[in-house]
Amino acid sequence: MRAPSPSSDTPRGASLTARIARLGAVSILVLLPCSASASEKIEGIVERVTGKTVILDSSRIRVNDEVKLSGDAARLSEIEIGDWAEASGDWNEQGIFEAARIKVERLAPGASFADKLKSASEDETKKLDKSGKIHSDEAVTSYVSRVGMGLVPEYAGSEFSFSFSVIQDPSLNAFALPNGAIYVHTGLLAKMDNEAQLATVLGHEISHVTQLHGQRQYKKMIAVMIPAQIGALVLGTEVQRRSDNPVLSFMTAVGLNLGMAAAVNGYGRTLEDQADRVGLRYAVETGYDPRESPKVWDTFNDVYGEESKTENFFYSNHSTNEVRKQNLKDEIELHYAAGGPGPGAAGVDQATYQVTMLGVIRENAVEDFNLKRYRLAEKGFERVLAQAPEDAVAHHYQGRILLATKENPESRPRSTTSRSRSIPTTPKPTGTSACSSRR
Repeated sequence: MRAPSPSSDTPRGASLTARIARLGAVSILVLLPCSASASEKIEGIVERVTGKTVILDSSRIRVNDEVKLSGDAARLSEIEIGDWAEASGDWNEQGIFEAARIKVERLAPGASFADKLKSASEDETKKLDKSGKIHSDEAVTSYVSRVGMGLVPEYAGSEFSFSFSVIQDPSLNAFALPNGAIYVHTGLLAKMDNEAQLATVLGHEISHVTQLHGQRQYKKMIAVMIPAQIGALVLGTEVQRRSDNPVLSFMTAVGLNLGMAAAVNGYGRTLEDQADRVGLRYAVETGYDPRESPKVWDTFNDVYGEESKTENFFYSNHSTNEVRKQNLKDEIELHYAAGGPGPGAAGVDQATYQVTMLGVIRENAVEDFNLKRYRLAEKGFERVLAQAPEDAVAHHYQGRILLATKENPESRPRSTTSRSRSIPTTPKPTGTSACSSRR
């Protein structure tokens, strides 16, 4: 079970300082009045330099003439996009970080591992391509790729070979390889409501790449990689028996060392929380409604509750689901309260998402039924019927769900109706998107 955050019991109505403490003690990257604390530290990859403002992590860093610069930049004009920077200073009342000192390095920590990680990433990408697990629906893959590429910062497009693929697997999972290859499972796509929530997940994974979390965490990844492989092999029989936790068996079967490290062991609480913040910034800057981001955690809680699972792509030593949901709410309140699009804006796009993912939602609902997760299966088929009211597969399985769960007599007519509208034999999911399966 995942260890709870030390500050997870901070009340919602706590003071600003207390709420900020929830966002992480190592890199506090929110809008803190200068009177509340001093000598805060922000570190990460420089992603934009505009005038005397540097964008670092999720924050605006003001670099005045009095700032002491060291390392590879003696003055503001020498700071380059892609540099590693460590800034110390305080927050002003306008929510801008007033830097006192900035250390700049051309190379981020772990740079000596970059070539090795790139080569290993390319090898694992080839393994995944040959695994037979890549989802074949071009409409779904193109949609995910379009959303993902739209989130990638301009500078990063030439630094990394970003690609977005969909893995046919019912788990709520996504992971990124250090070279920019990003994978999202159909199980996660089927449970999200709209494009803005998809952008939250993809933004998180993109951030792992742009913030160089792979090389920064490489030594720790190596330290846990072999134990994780051994653990996966030891758990192999149990994992296969417990079909609600397929990720370890899948990673082990395909031979994904980096994938296992990223998707199962994770990058640790500090870097995962940074990916949440930076990913949210990518989504907001692209035009998505930030208020949809915390709802992703409602999805995880609905499926798993607060307890972590081995198939969860936010696994290992991460803040709990509820804490990360609250962190995003705090980040939105403090950074984006006045800047996000309004209700019903194009930055949500539920209709297109639901239509495009109809086939995925149907297939995953069938998987949930086969796993005897009847409540989740029922929800999935209800979403299918909202788009395609005469869908025979959904009606067939709704009837089977009612029979399997032994509903009370008042519910029996619904079972009969559903089964009468279904096809005569047990249907197989088409595997197509809504664009080709809608009636």
